[in-house]
Amino acid sequence: NLAAALKTETALVEKHLGQHRDDDQAFAALNTAFIRDGAFIYLPQNAVLDQPVHLLFLSTAAAEATVSHPRNLIVAGANSRATIVESYAGIDGQVYLTNALTEVIVDAGATLEHCNIQRQSQTAFHLANMQIRSARSSQFTSTSVSLGGRLARHDIHALLAGESCETTLNGLYLASGEQHVDNHTLLEHAQPHCPSHEFYKGILDGKASGSFRGKIYVHRQAQQTNAYQSNQNLLLSDKAQINSKPQLEIYAD
Repeated sequence: NLAAALKTETALVEKHLGQHRDDDQAFAALNTAFIRDGAFIYLPQNAVLDQPVHLLFLSTAAAEATVSHPRNLIVAGANSRATIVESYAGIDGQVYLTNALTEVIVDAGATLEHCNIQRQSQTAFHLANMQIRSARSSQFTSTSVSLGGRLARHDIHALLAGESCETTLNGLYLASGEQHVDNHTLLEHAQPHCPSHEFYKGILDGKASGSFRGKIYVHRQAQQTNAYQSNQNLLLSDKAQINSKPQLEIYAD
């Protein structure tokens, strides 16, 4: 766990913890202010995991509403390979707020697949933030699935910081009743020859509402960028609503 790693692997954890988050995001700052514990995963250089690692966060609030701020740090060393599953769940009928933040560092040549599965109580509030920094020739794939929560939001900021690295963001969200679900993504191309792929799908029923805001930002030096983005939604009710806002900023000539 992260609390133990701060004592035994102090230099390694402090090198990355809090170094890659967006300072302008209020809930990310709130998570940092109230850090107590979470998960720390470190893959040494050339390490290969044959089985996935599953992180399960279960929230309970039997007597009164509660709040938790899970903090995760995942460091994939050069040429390592692994699959991480990050799940959030709770007991139906209970009210609580989860404000999670996960930082992911993918070193040169590493391949990392990350799955985020949100199955919170239908009366709970779930906020999640993931910050990814990818180095040269690495591959990172994120699959985000949102099923529960009265209000759910997932923010992803992927920085393609090394040349020829590749990032894929996939998402699926299902909402019904009066649920609201947000997905905000930022793919930041900072170096040349980097491909990125983004594909999000949503299905909404009842009075459910949602929003998708996907942004691709291409820096001036990021020549030969190849970026793809798609958001498809299916509304099963006349009262269901979805707002889709794709954005593209290109500063490379």
